[in-house]
Amino acid sequence: MRRFWGACAAALCALLVVLALEMPAPWRTAPRQAYQAVREDKIPVNTASAADLQLLPGIGEKRAQAIIEYRREHGAISDPQDLALVDGISDEMAQELAPMLCFS
Repeated sequence: MRRFWGACAAALCALLVVLALEMPAPWRTAPRQAYQAVREDKIPVNTASAADLQLLPGIGEKRAQAIIEYRREHGAISDPQDLALVDGISDEMAQELAPMLCFS
């Protein structure tokens, strides 16, 4: 009888290992899914290209380049107040653009 239960326990452990290997690990998929959701809904202001920035209303070639220059000189833009420090972008414009941007 002990052999029977020992064999059952070993089989159950093997089954659990196989199932664990088949299932995607949440720590591997969650960040990728979160990043994709951010990319689909918002433009990442700190990594976006000039072409991406120009998709925003009121941002043309000159303002896009100004944002990129500001990032290069001052580092990451952390909030709408930082964005308003970019030449050609007012406080009002920064507040209007904020919901369309990802600042992280």
